[in-house]
Amino acid sequence: MLCFTYHAALPLSALPHTSPGSITLSIQNQNFINNTEYFNKIMEGETLFGFHFLPSVHLAITNSMGLQIGCIWSRTFGHQWPWMGIRPACSMYYRKQQNVFIVGIFNNAILTLIEPLSSSHQPLEKPHMEGFHFRLTQPTSHIAGWLDWKNCLCKKNNKPEIVTFQLDASYGLKHTNWSIPLQLAVYHLGGQGIPIQSYSLWCAAVGLTYALTPTNTFLKKVQWASYLVGNSYAYNRQAHERACLKVKRPFKEGWGHFHTLTISLHPVEMGVSYWYGNKFSSENMGYPLYQSICIQQEKDSYPTQVTYYEKIRHLLFVSFAKTWEFSNGITLQTSLKPYCDLMHNLLEFGFSLQLSYTGNFHLTALDPL
Repeated sequence: MLCFTYHAALPLSALPHTSPGSITLSIQNQNFINNTEYFNKIMEGETLFGFHFLPSVHLAITNSMGLQIGCIWSRTFGHQWPWMGIRPACSMYYRKQQNVFIVGIFNNAILTLIEPLSSSHQPLEKPHMEGFHFRLTQPTSHIAGWLDWKNCLCKKNNKPEIVTFQLDASYGLKHTNWSIPLQLAVYHLGGQGIPIQSYSLWCAAVGLTYALTPTNTFLKKVQWASYLVGNSYAYNRQAHERACLKVKRPFKEGWGHFHTLTISLHPVEMGVSYWYGNKFSSENMGYPLYQSICIQQEKDSYPTQVTYYEKIRHLLFVSFAKTWEFSNGITLQTSLKPYCDLMHNLLEFGFSLQLSYTGNFHLTALDPL
């Protein structure tokens, strides 16, 4: 199975378990509608309605290494050309027990960072990564990282390189339900040899979480988490002031705190979260609603420009989610997430619906020469 989606607290069990020489066909399909009824100045609402189709062939090279070749077809309805969004995918992986390393072009994993650092909408808009992913797991701790090379430097067209790196780590305190998470998200825009000043945006979060799993058929899990979040823009030291003016950001540093309570019941999962942000920015990575700036990029224009900003963000979220798992790899997920902007007495909401299928079929086995 070539779906690299997993939860941070669970082992990475989605990679194929086949003997060397086995060839497996994997079919993944995700149909989705994601709608946000937002009318604020930080983030405009939008509707994403479409599908992702990911057929691939997997060759098990050894018990711990594999090769995947296929394609990724990503389409949102309304585009003029129906076959746009098709791209090849090729990756290799190494796995031993619950540890894994993947390199190449592969379908996007659901990043396990908090939403101020990593937007949950990114896998819908860009369902693949070009780079690498790793995960190391111990009984009470883990560390996982994702590098996505979004844009290659092209001096001829005056386009900079754009790279993101995200890290998720957690250390569980022994014999307790407490753990200490540490998360990092980095956005880098580089322009060596072209008239664009390079800069990087660093965002980090450290927190404390508590998880309780009752022996109850109705109440499945209760989890509380609190994070302290901060960000800082980094520039070329020799041209610091010129660089600050170049990117035109109203705030060069910011911070915030994020608190969540999630209750998983047998019929539904409910959550409440609170966010306070002061000059915070995680542009091009985090969910825009949490940020103090609204950015807009004109076609072939770098870097992005700030069109609106407000120093303080004061938000309260409520979420409801339900998952139905049917036979033969079919899953239906739905969620409703209203929120209140406490600074402007504004109530808005978003909802999503996803129907997914994952199937794996053994084709043949090759004998080595």
